Amino acid sequence: LKRIFEADPANEEVADLYLEALTSAGREQDALEVYQKILAADPAKLDIRDKLFRLALGQKRFDAAIAEAAALADAKREQMELDGGIEVFTVLIEAAPELPEARLAFAQFCSRAGRAEEGAREFVRYAQLIAASGDRDEARKALKQAQKLWPGHEEAQQVLDQLESAPVPSPPPPQEEAEAA
Repeated sequence: LKRIFEADPANEEVADLYLEALTSAGREQDALEVYQKILAADPAKLDIRDKLFRLALGQKRFDAAIAEAAALADAKREQMELDGGIEVFTVLIEAAPELPEARLAFAQFCSRAGRAEEGAREFVRYAQLIAASGDRDEARKALKQAQKLWPGHEEAQQVLDQLESAPVPSPPPPQEEAEAA
């Protein structure tokens, strides 16, 4: 099957059979390489991009899943399938709800798609996650972006007020820093 695919990688039927055989055999890395080869030849193949996104998500390679989700959602947006783009990010967020980068990518997609309310909400979720990790400056930027995207967003203002009124956490004592390293 590999030889047949390599002889004619544009043959979708052969590619599907080959990819199915690879994934059934547990050879996800080989399947990943085939997906990437197909996309290199034709980036418009949304079904292949979707499979690549789901493969990365299943392998918990979240950086790759976020990149594929963004590319897939933007392609759907260009085809006027905004709900399809939202669905891609919904799947990603369900798989990794505490991953700030996923929330940020979703917020940015919503912003590009003209979905101000959803985008502002996701900027707020991103800000909450990033503030919890200690990056208050980035959280402030995200909250300002939420307010810019959706003026009068009450939750963004509430979180910003909480962030401004919360004491700055003190750095850990030197002994704890050494143990953490």
